[in-house]
Amino acid sequence: MMDAIRAAASRAGRINFGYQRSKDLCVAGAAIRLHKAILSCVRNHRDFSDKMEALAQTLGIKLPDREKITLKQALANVCEAWKAKRLIEIDDGERRAAWLEEIMTQRALEVGGDPAKMIKCMINAAKRKGMFKRLRAILKSAWSSLDYIEVPVEKWLLDVESNELFEFDNGIYIAHAKFEEDLYEQYGQIKIPPNTAKVVDVETSGDVIHVKNPESTKLATWRRVTKPEEMEEWLLKRNKRHLQQMYIEQCPPTMSNFAPILEEYGTSVTAKEILSGDCDLAALNLSPEMKWFLESLKMNEKETKMEIPKRMSREDFQKVMKLQDETTTSSPSGIHYTLWKALAEDDDLAELHSLWLSIPFMYGFTSERHLKEIDCMLEKKYGVRRIHILRIIGLMEGDFNAYLKWAFNQHVMPNAEESGNLSPHQWGGRKGRSAIACAFRKLITWEYFRIVKETIVSFPGDLQSNFDRMLPSFNSIFAMKNGLADTVCRCRAETVEKFERPVKTAAGVSNRTYKYEDGEVKMGGEVQGKPDNMQLWTITSSYLLNLHNRLCQGVTLIDPTKSLVSKRTGDAYVDDKDSLASAPITETAEEGAENIEKSAQLWSILISLVGQAFAFHKCFWQMLSWMPLGGYYITQHRRHFEHLNVWIKDHRGRSSQIKYKHHDQPNEGLGVKLCPSANQRPEFEKRLDQAKEYAKKVQTTRFYVHEAWTALTVNVLPSITYSFPITRFTKAQLLRLSRVVDNVFLPKLG
Repeated sequence: MMDAIRAAASRAGRINFGYQRSKDLCVAGAAIRLHKAILSCVRNHRDFSDKMEALAQTLGIKLPDREKITLKQALANVCEAWKAKRLIEIDDGERRAAWLEEIMTQRALEVGGDPAKMIKCMINAAKRKGMFKRLRAILKSAWSSLDYIEVPVEKWLLDVESNELFEFDNGIYIAHAKFEEDLYEQYGQIKIPPNTAKVVDVETSGDVIHVKNPESTKLATWRRVTKPEEMEEWLLKRNKRHLQQMYIEQCPPTMSNFAPILEEYGTSVTAKEILSGDCDLAALNLSPEMKWFLESLKMNEKETKMEIPKRMSREDFQKVMKLQDETTTSSPSGIHYTLWKALAEDDDLAELHSLWLSIPFMYGFTSERHLKEIDCMLEKKYGVRRIHILRIIGLMEGDFNAYLKWAFNQHVMPNAEESGNLSPHQWGGRKGRSAIACAFRKLITWEYFRIVKETIVSFPGDLQSNFDRMLPSFNSIFAMKNGLADTVCRCRAETVEKFERPVKTAAGVSNRTYKYEDGEVKMGGEVQGKPDNMQLWTITSSYLLNLHNRLCQGVTLIDPTKSLVSKRTGDAYVDDKDSLASAPITETAEEGAENIEKSAQLWSILISLVGQAFAFHKCFWQMLSWMPLGGYYITQHRRHFEHLNVWIKDHRGRSSQIKYKHHDQPNEGLGVKLCPSANQRPEFEKRLDQAKEYAKKVQTTRFYVHEAWTALTVNVLPSITYSFPITRFTKAQLLRLSRVVDNVFLPKLG
């Protein structure tokens, strides 16, 4: 069936991705094909074929005299044909609308009456699509495909401030902790070195690394790699090492004593006994923390009755494909979403394929076509192409994604909400919850403690490569707990763990691939871009958050009537969690620092149980502590408690000092810059810079009135005013923002 779909697409011609089909575009494409055929005949000294003459007659193009046309002329004609096609692509929306109007008029003449409403809708849709494509090109950042990467020349870097030695290992940096003067541990953890780190020479002896020149002042140098073959070689090594990090760092769920639970891709008898509560956890050689966590996974009465169908119905398949954006890139096999949507339009084909798609999930095996996945390499930061901070987005088969989207969005998450196990403090991946609402909770918490003049401390702890440190087999347990069948879990986990992965750059998809081979270090990680990742982490983290709330004091907010009380240890949005602590006994900075260290350390232990780890280079802590002065309370400066530091250990016992950030400096999370001191200046400057950037792009662009209005109301204003529900800008600040926008948009609006 897949071969038939590809053959049909081939007969229909190559797809111009991103351009809307019209009569002019089809004619221009056919003209290119004709001129290329003429060029081939001239180059190979052959006569024009009958098909070429028929095509020329259809296009109204007169074929040149075969004996007189030169190779240079034929090549020039091909170039001119490409230029003509490019001009049509620029205003593809208008040309498609004109083509549809022509069809509509012809249809009206044939059958009489007014043109069909459907045709009118198609015309309007074509115009809107062309307009939005133009607006995106103008207003969005000019990101480009990866045509080069940068790799370091030197292997070892030393950061004196954090007392860490960084080793470049197959495309990523490993941080080694210092334990004596110029001596560092052999064990390390993935971490991004600061730009101030210095190049050093080292000597390795057993489990010790000795730095020979710690006084070095040389900064790292970077080499640009542009050859596609060399780029692919580096990226394949880098991505494989990146996905091996859990096993190399020996995280708890990757250890041999945990293996019996993860047998059969997480659907083992032991895993099912854990969920039913029949497993003798005391007999397992596990840490007390892991036993306690697994004990909390026992299914309640409501969960035991949950059952999700394995078979995806025709109606479900059609519904999922109808909602899918046609321009989304997918499918290593080349079957893009245009073909899937077309297939879903036919009831018989949709019925047949929904059955074929469901069979592997119904019986717990993998489909060979689904075992291909492409690593698309993207910049994580605009303009930064250093190999260790690139982002991987995976492309999988469109129907595989469709099944997961149906299973998790329509069944697993509603079951998780109904069971009551989702933490009220997890705001990501849940219906009816937004990032700005989570940010509002953080704002209210800081506001409360500023009003009551009590000590509060926060620890924004970002996780390291969250989705790439999730074990598919372990996730099967959480999915089964919420009603997903064991065969579905096995098929999903086995498919992900057996993925064969090439990399995609500006040079295209590599011929070489990487995957787990027997005898090598295993690879973990779900694939970023898969539709079930956020739901799986929302469910997993909710169990961890519930345990954290049970063990930590956190903060308590009481309303003036003392009738309402809110208690929590923090708020999380997907993998970003701000741990909170107070000092209820002494209201001192010492007690606050001690409590936040305990809370953050416990969270570090809990996340390690599922293979996660802190991105320590992103972590920091902030505190509001008060001191009396002249009958008032003022916030304490860092110099008043500079003797206090926060240290966090990872699952191997390695300590990292967490840097302190002043309470007047912003914590930029969830798209908003929030300061514990209520300083709004950083957020205002961010919005002002955003407005100026939009103004610069709009000022030099010619807009129609309706395009300018759409750009203002759909793109610019929602972006600039995103944080307005939780800000309190002054009238002067709002006027300044308004002037920047009005000065460029009002002239274009007439």
